[in-house]
Amino acid sequence: MKTVQSILGHSKAAITLDMYTDPSEQGRAKARKALARRRIKAA
Repeated sequence: MKTVQSILGHSKAAITLDMYTDPSEQGRAKARKALARRRIKAA
């Protein structure tokens, strides 16, 4: 998690967790879009 936090530039791991751990399809879609903006390929 700390590695992902660093890559995404978040000041705290909690921010990363809050943004990318929504189990709903809507949450996964939001995470994919955010990762795509950073050019990180999501599964």
